Amino acid sequence: MFIISSFVIFSVAAEDHSDADCLLVTVLTHGETSKFLYAQDSLYNVEDLWLPFTADKCLSLAGKPKIFIIQVIESLFFFSFSSSLSLSLFFM
Repeated sequence: MFIISSFVIFSVAAEDHSDADCLLVTVLTHGETSKFLYAQDSLYNVEDLWLPFTADKCLSLAGKPKIFIIQVIESLFFFSFSSSLSLSLFFM
């Protein structure tokens, strides 16, 4: 749910990161285009991940590396079973 995802991102951005050397965010998800990712049943803009951590919004991370690893599966898998119980797999 986007509201929960946004809440988590903004909560982390609001924390004091003075003792941290960097920020690492990882996301494993499905995507629709290069700009949108899925969060449960809704889409969100990939920029929503890093915008709360820019130097003007998260002062305790200013000047520190921010690493975002995003693994997106863009293929759709369709399984179909014939009467002989053979499995067909289609990639789109």
